[in-house]
Amino acid sequence: MPGFQDKFRAFSPAASPSKEKSGPVEGSQAETDIDSSKLASTNGQGNGKAVEHLSYDTSEDRRLLKRSRAQLWVWRCISYLLLAALIGLAVSLALVLGDRRTLRRENTDFRNTTLYAERNTCPRFLDNGQAVLESDRVPSSSQPNLFEELTVPEMAAVRNYLFSQSDLNLTRSDEATPASNVIYLLELLPPPKSPALAFLDSGGAVPPPPRQARAVLYLGYMEDPKVVELTVGPLPNPTNYTILREVPWNTRPPNSAEYAAMDAVVQAASAQLEQFMVQSFAGFKYYNCEFPRCLLWGDSTPRGLTTDQRQTWIWFMRFSDGYYLKPIGLEFLVDHRGNNASNWSVIQIFYNGQVFANTTELNTAFMDTTSGLNRQQLRMPLPGEINYASLKRQPGTGRPEARGNAAPQAGTRQYEPSGKRYSIDRNAISYMGWTFQVSVRPSGGIRIWDVRFGGERIAYEIALQEAMISKGGATPSQSLDQAYDTANGLGSSFHELVQGVDCPFHASYLDTAAYVDRDSPLLHPQSICVWEQDTGRPLWRHYTQEFAAKGSFIQYGGVVDHALVIRGITTVYNTDYMTDFVFHLNGEIQVSVSLSGYMLAAPWNGATLNYSYPLYVDMGASVQDHFLNWKVDLDIKGTENSVRQDFIEVEARPLPWSVAGANGPSNGTAAPVTVQKRLRHVLPETEEDASIAYDLRRPVVTSIINERSANKWGTPQGYQIQVDSVISQLYPDSWQPAKSGAWSRYQIATTVRRDNESSSSSIYAAAHPGVPPQPMNFSSYLNGESVRNTDIVNWVTVGAYDVPTSESAPVTAVTGRQLSFWLRPYNYFDRGAATDLYAITVMSPTNYTRRAQPKYETYGVPTEFSCVPSKDPAPFNRTEFSAYL
Repeated sequence: MPGFQDKFRAFSPAASPSKEKSGPVEGSQAETDIDSSKLASTNGQGNGKAVEHLSYDTSEDRRLLKRSRAQLWVWRCISYLLLAALIGLAVSLALVLGDRRTLRRENTDFRNTTLYAERNTCPRFLDNGQAVLESDRVPSSSQPNLFEELTVPEMAAVRNYLFSQSDLNLTRSDEATPASNVIYLLELLPPPKSPALAFLDSGGAVPPPPRQARAVLYLGYMEDPKVVELTVGPLPNPTNYTILREVPWNTRPPNSAEYAAMDAVVQAASAQLEQFMVQSFAGFKYYNCEFPRCLLWGDSTPRGLTTDQRQTWIWFMRFSDGYYLKPIGLEFLVDHRGNNASNWSVIQIFYNGQVFANTTELNTAFMDTTSGLNRQQLRMPLPGEINYASLKRQPGTGRPEARGNAAPQAGTRQYEPSGKRYSIDRNAISYMGWTFQVSVRPSGGIRIWDVRFGGERIAYEIALQEAMISKGGATPSQSLDQAYDTANGLGSSFHELVQGVDCPFHASYLDTAAYVDRDSPLLHPQSICVWEQDTGRPLWRHYTQEFAAKGSFIQYGGVVDHALVIRGITTVYNTDYMTDFVFHLNGEIQVSVSLSGYMLAAPWNGATLNYSYPLYVDMGASVQDHFLNWKVDLDIKGTENSVRQDFIEVEARPLPWSVAGANGPSNGTAAPVTVQKRLRHVLPETEEDASIAYDLRRPVVTSIINERSANKWGTPQGYQIQVDSVISQLYPDSWQPAKSGAWSRYQIATTVRRDNESSSSSIYAAAHPGVPPQPMNFSSYLNGESVRNTDIVNWVTVGAYDVPTSESAPVTAVTGRQLSFWLRPYNYFDRGAATDLYAITVMSPTNYTRRAQPKYETYGVPTEFSCVPSKDPAPFNRTEFSAYL
């Protein structure tokens, strides 16, 4: 391309003889010389004509130069913009590629972590004492611990010894009749407290007291039958027995032989009423029934108000899912006194609100259409109608259904990133400063022994004593029912727990065994579970800010609330009792029983409305209450303890530092006064003074203290008993069925500890409540003895009222039905006991001018983990079996 000067010359036909200087043009020569001679020489002669001389106009040149500068500036700007855009694009591309490489690396790292976790599960067991199943653990000793319940070999040894005693004349349970001598129950007889403490506190220097068994025998093969309790020992090879006590025959809990004889009576009466049952109950009958039109029956207590009575109301239910919710409104009163079953009979019949003396009277009224019999037709489900009593899943409107082939989402799970922090050795458990032993008493329930925190004994024994239920209803079995569930298997009805439902997936398990109404010990695998849980809340925490500058941050401190849970679930008839001992890291213990299971239903009619709301179109239930009693034997810095009661009261206090009328009411010229709360400290002297009945108008904090042992600040050390589930006994003192539950009158009753006052109730309480002689008469425990500086026991009662509603079917939920109390340090420590934990988290500003970057302290506890929970097998096999045949 020709340059600007060449182009200019090509388009210039003439040039001026004079030189003109144009302004400099960037990218060309500084000056443009117009040479006239060169112009003349290039013009030739042409057609022989003289060439006309042309003059040059410099203004046009300047105009062209100005135009070219503008064009050049525009193109330069466009070039700069394009260059900037290219640079930006290149940078963006580089960032995108970098992000892709980073994302690919992060995804690769995540995948590698996941694969690593799948190959490397979280630590499982630091030693053999942490295996999930008892069958996998290796105990440190083959000898049972001091408070360990009878082992299966010990039960077999006691049974064999008793059968070898010809004077007892024992019969196998599966061959017995009510007129036979049989073993009803075998369990550990705990040693007296004094030698037990001598052994526990000697470090092995003092030998343990000998292990002994308590045996309950039904001696029906006598002219005057009776129940006897024996002490059998020493274990594991018993050589002698002594009689502990004798109990009236009619006071005993029924065994299988008695139930079989009762069933024969019921069968005979049902045979006489077969036509009546078939026509009244849609083909359902008891005698000679064919499934699915079969009935079954349950019984109630008490069985009389005097020891010469033994009469039981039984009620019929349809034999199908949730049969407790399917009664038919027919009940028999069975008289089964004595040991001769041929004398037993049905002496009364209740049908649809009407009472009949016998089967003949009912049959006559039923066949006579003019008798005025209030007839009942059993309602049967319509086609497609759901079984309201079934435990199977039913579609609902509250949650989205899984769509297509998608599986329902699983809930959360906890795991142990550093392995288990507790260990189990036979029945002894240790956890983060806590040590104790756990056992299950077949005649009572779950209990823990020798509870220590930081090596110091807090409690000698915490044991469930009784679960009492009283109902109200429109039928005999419900209106008269006063159940004491120790007689119904409260301690012997523990069964295998379901992993992931009854207990978390990461729980460990203990087995239990019971010898009740059988010929061999019955082993219940995986019936107690143990696990550490994160409660999902802080044990303590505080966020500090400047009040003058809202939202400012000074410091945060907190610690997670980890706790160890010991759980056992026992099912007595329709009720499931889920007992938890929860050990927190600040020295506190929560003891609770959560209730679930079926309501005992009754056919719905006008009278039922006084006791229940409808559970279904034709079913109601009965209003009831639950009372549970616990034995709490605290030993605070020794056995010489006292009760302290801190009553919270109100006082009117003068304010001499205030101006009249400014800070409170004034009376003339008197100083202003204020009304405020204050404490009144009391050390009760006697058992009656120390026992607290329910009264919201007199709030009081009860603690067990050692008057001779003080903390750093001079305050007697103690533990508070905090009752969360307070209930009041509504029955009058004169009501006979409630007399066996005299402990229910108190929120906390305190008595002097005696080895012969070992329990507040017994398996005999249900048959004839409050009728002497009772082996355990709680009313006699409070007899004016001093409770200052002596070994004392606290009998703690928790409870709740239960009103049946439609949500009670099919089964009641445990939420809102947790009956609990706490044992809490009360000046026991010099400060909070959870300040030494490594799991404390503290955050504070690193720069008080820029507080957005806090310093984070965790005291060495890891906060990131790359492991997954181990899949420890704890299958539900329903593997209860007789250990010895």
